[in-house]
Amino acid sequence: MYTNDLVWSDEWAKKALDWAKSPEYSENVDPDLVVAGRRLIDNASDKPVWKKILDVLEDQFDEAEAELESLPPGTVYGCSGYMGTRNTKDDYVTAVCLYEKQ
Repeated sequence: MYTNDLVWSDEWAKKALDWAKSPEYSENVDPDLVVAGRRLIDNASDKPVWKKILDVLEDQFDEAEAELESLPPGTVYGCSGYMGTRNTKDDYVTAVCLYEKQ
């Protein structure tokens, strides 16, 4: 988000999803940087998925701005997450981005 020199990785996106779903999994992966968040999104049915994810991670990306900008070119990353719906108008959204320097 703060650099153009990152390389998307489907492998790291899967790791990010596993990380989000299982705290035990996070003990087996050692990324250089983690940007993660979980939040209740009000009136979720009125928002597209990308907006829900941005609502969850925007503050975390801002807080990690210096670390993100210092990542070297070629750093691989993947992001993923999930939504927990409760049959209401609100959703819990969990999202994670993992970064590994090369």
